[in-house]
Amino acid sequence: MAAHCLKVGIDFGTTFSGVAYIDTAKPDDVISIMNWPGEPRNFEKVPSEISYNAAGEVHKWGYEINEKDEKLAWFKLLLDPTQYASKNSSTLSRTLGLFPEGPQSKEPVHVVSDYLSCLRKHTLATLERSYGKVFMNAIPIKYTLTVPAMWTDTAKALTLDAAVGAGLGSRDEIELMSEPDAAAAWTLLKDLQSTHLKRGDVFVVVDCGGGTVDLISYEILSLSPNISVKECAGGKGELCGSTFLNQRFEDLVISRAGKQNFDKMKTRSLNRMLREFDQSLKRNFTNAEDDDEFVCAAGGLPDKPEAGIECGEFTFTREDMLGIFDPIIDRIVPLVQNQIDVVDAQHAGVSPVSAVLLVGGFGSSQYLYQRLQNELKKGEGIHRSSPEILQPVHAWSAVARGAAHGIHISSRKARRHYGTKILAAFIHGKHPIENMEICRYSGRQRCENVMDWFINYGDQVSENAPISITYYRNVGLSDSLIFYDDLYEYAGTSAPEYSNRPHNGTLRTLCKVTSDLSNVSKSRFRLSRGINGQPFYEVFFNLVITIKSAAIVFHLELDGVKYGTAKATYIHDFNAMRA
Repeated sequence: MAAHCLKVGIDFGTTFSGVAYIDTAKPDDVISIMNWPGEPRNFEKVPSEISYNAAGEVHKWGYEINEKDEKLAWFKLLLDPTQYASKNSSTLSRTLGLFPEGPQSKEPVHVVSDYLSCLRKHTLATLERSYGKVFMNAIPIKYTLTVPAMWTDTAKALTLDAAVGAGLGSRDEIELMSEPDAAAAWTLLKDLQSTHLKRGDVFVVVDCGGGTVDLISYEILSLSPNISVKECAGGKGELCGSTFLNQRFEDLVISRAGKQNFDKMKTRSLNRMLREFDQSLKRNFTNAEDDDEFVCAAGGLPDKPEAGIECGEFTFTREDMLGIFDPIIDRIVPLVQNQIDVVDAQHAGVSPVSAVLLVGGFGSSQYLYQRLQNELKKGEGIHRSSPEILQPVHAWSAVARGAAHGIHISSRKARRHYGTKILAAFIHGKHPIENMEICRYSGRQRCENVMDWFINYGDQVSENAPISITYYRNVGLSDSLIFYDDLYEYAGTSAPEYSNRPHNGTLRTLCKVTSDLSNVSKSRFRLSRGINGQPFYEVFFNLVITIKSAAIVFHLELDGVKYGTAKATYIHDFNAMRA
């Protein structure tokens, strides 16, 4: 029987974040934190915003920040440079501008850490009010922090670093989980009756957040006593979340008011206008015919009646609002259609997709729901049926709630190739002559730059079946037993045989793995003699890799037993994003 603990799910979002928790003594009772500093009303989420004082210390966060404060927002997007959004957004531009000046040259990972620290402290204070200090000092906590499925492993590792820096892993356990996995967990736990999903059904989770839209298809393997699913189509996603609606709204204001007038707006007036669009107009848009006009505050903009700007207000039409929404939704619809097509192709042309589940803040949009209903009914593409489009209960907080509860994913579809470079025995006529080298110990000819792909794109990968890579080293009598190896990822379809030969696609270093066997006696290894009788050790060890929901975990083994340590260092350059 599992030990009694509290399980806390944290949905760290681009624009809003949420927290939910479960006392394992009452596993069906998932509670969302609803009270937040600076906000007297109850909300399931808190703004992902933070402000600093001149000393670089956290001044305010979330709802505490008012319209006149200089704030950092959307900083989550900066954790993944390969998915980095356009700097044309004034919010992102201001955030980038504050990094080198305001908070003492903090990098995104440090700002994320500061924000998560605020979230952690408030969560613990809330739990202490409910359970008492004595209970909280004794009970273990298992944190699950969610990340976009489309993110790179580097960005996921940075998120985990930020969480540990925030104190989430100081006393308790912490792990990452993909946002669609968490959303699937909550939907299957609480919405089975309304969705009519059953064993064998396939459903698509469309997690529409602030920055990203993530899609993954799952097949239900079991619902009782435990929920278990497997991925049946690899996750896809794009940067087409609701922040890009905000961006298009800014573009609309600039086109009507003029860039010079927009740039002259005071921080307070600009924040008020953007917040009114974000938290009211955007969320309530339904494309109803009687909604002909929309009005928001525009203090600081000079009157320009022909542009709808008058007396400190900006008035725009339903056609303007459609011009904001449609280009973004036009990117989401093909993503959903493609997921259905892929699943259909895997099932001999008969689509088994029963439902498309919209979750996340943007996933609650009535207009997005309407558009998907209409587009999927057209039957375009190769899919043969029109699955139900569903917006589950608590769609906005589904990710945090599902992260707290958890789910068993029996297997996942690999999103790219993963491999490492090895030295192979050189075979003349097979290996490129430029890759030949001579071992300084044994004198044998070897081929370098040979790629060993231990995971290929589309492979079904299971947490219960770790992957073991055998490494071989010739080591001098006084040489160190600390080894350094690069792991690579490849985004193309057919992975290259050699790292130094031309190839289609992107081959990049995923991380640098340090394998430390310094606490192992060299007497465990075979002692050989090479050139001129020179003694050396033949060192064999296994790097064992486990692919989890949103992380890659490493450990070392000798003869099937865990030894030493394996640590991965991911490569990330924030300065390149600021250039």
